[in-house]
Amino acid sequence: MIALKASGKICKDEDGEKSVKDVPHVEDSSTLENVPDVNVGGAPGIEIIPENFKAIRNPVLHYALLLFPWLILLIIVYILANYPLIPGVIMYISGMLAAALSLFAFSVLIKMIPETFRNLWRREIIVGAYPPDSFQNIADEKDSEVTALKTGRLEESFCQFMQELQKMLNHPYQWAMGTGFSLLVFTWDWSHKIEFFIAFIIGLMAWRMVITSIYIWKLGNEFRLEPQLGHPDRSGGLSPLGNLCLWNALIITIPAIHLGGWSILRIFTEKESSFFEISEEYAPLYLWLLSILVVFAVVSFFLPLLKVHWIMEKWRDRKQTRLDQIEHSINQLESRLLNEAEKLDEKEFERIQKELEMMQQVYARNKKLPVWPFNVGIMIKFLVSQTIPVLGIISEVISLVKQATG
Repeated sequence: MIALKASGKICKDEDGEKSVKDVPHVEDSSTLENVPDVNVGGAPGIEIIPENFKAIRNPVLHYALLLFPWLILLIIVYILANYPLIPGVIMYISGMLAAALSLFAFSVLIKMIPETFRNLWRREIIVGAYPPDSFQNIADEKDSEVTALKTGRLEESFCQFMQELQKMLNHPYQWAMGTGFSLLVFTWDWSHKIEFFIAFIIGLMAWRMVITSIYIWKLGNEFRLEPQLGHPDRSGGLSPLGNLCLWNALIITIPAIHLGGWSILRIFTEKESSFFEISEEYAPLYLWLLSILVVFAVVSFFLPLLKVHWIMEKWRDRKQTRLDQIEHSINQLESRLLNEAEKLDEKEFERIQKELEMMQQVYARNKKLPVWPFNVGIMIKFLVSQTIPVLGIISEVISLVKQATG
């Protein structure tokens, strides 16, 4: 028999403040069969993730990232007021605007990180923690076992997971990545020192985007996830993960839209125009950058979700077994109505008909279970965001083919 006791020391922040109070704690370890029938998922009344979760712990960096996009917008206003709007200046302004919009999108992403994992916990989708150095897919469990998973240290494990995420988001390696990005400025014809600072900030952003993607993957690797049937988000309740990856991809896509727009512009301008000349000059560089950014956007959207996708496929297969049973029962009832139509009285016929309709409704609602943690709306947003970058690549390829064959 497992003894449960209240423990208020499961999750602490950097200052030692308690984030979870009176959480049931398993005093001794037992086998799965000895676990009492308790709620194993994340309890809505228990806050595992501290409210002061900080994806950016350094206060100077926090306010720098908050204010820097506004500074870029002020620089754009200054350029508009003091420089003629020649193609080179317009291209520079559009690039600065893309940087500012990416920073704004990054601010949204930072706020979404703790809220995404908090939503999954509140929805009770996280139903257990895998033992260290082992992996067992929840799809291999029976439904009865899923509801009787050993809770042990689920709250503590998930809290530790979030603490590790916060620590990695603020790891000192972020400064190395920022420095590496700033050195990339030397690879192009830079015109102002602020470009080095922008590149440094982008490097810090990139670090947090990569860490976020890694921990989305680790979520499916370290915890048992049980998608929810009939959830309104049409993703088994897991759409917050898809939405988080969408914003991750959008941060990459915004500069790709800038590059793609200039690539497409070349198609609609005369060869003698200054806009065509500047587009022609940067065409090889833009094709190279566009290809990299589009690949990164696709990878940042799909790859972190792949582990959860596999879990959802196994979950679908497990539920399909039950649907097959319902399908067989529907066939039996239909056969009885057909074969015994003359023998059935009115009450028996109505009873069978009512049971048949109920089974048909259950089957129809669940015959297409989701296998990705995003719905059609999220997927459409991602595809639309890639339209201009992809068209930019196509236009550049067409121009290169024309040059080669002309």
